[in-house]
Amino acid sequence: MFLSVLDLVEPTLDNLQRIAHKLAKRALKNGYDPNFYSPFARSAKRSLGINICGGKPDDVTVLLAVVKSTFV
Repeated sequence: MFLSVLDLVEPTLDNLQRIAHKLAKRALKNGYDPNFYSPFARSAKRSLGINICGGKPDDVTVLLAVVKSTFV
């Protein structure tokens, strides 16, 4: 979902900081949403048959990197 959007952004420091901030805000919002169907909830359903919902307001860390290929 986000990767396709990131491919369209020029990788400047300002853009990366804004994207990281937006991703962190989204993660924090989902963490407090009692109806959020998280990747953890999907995995619990798939592997254990447990139905759970809700985020987990915990530490939020966002790491973005720019990887460039240089041909010599």
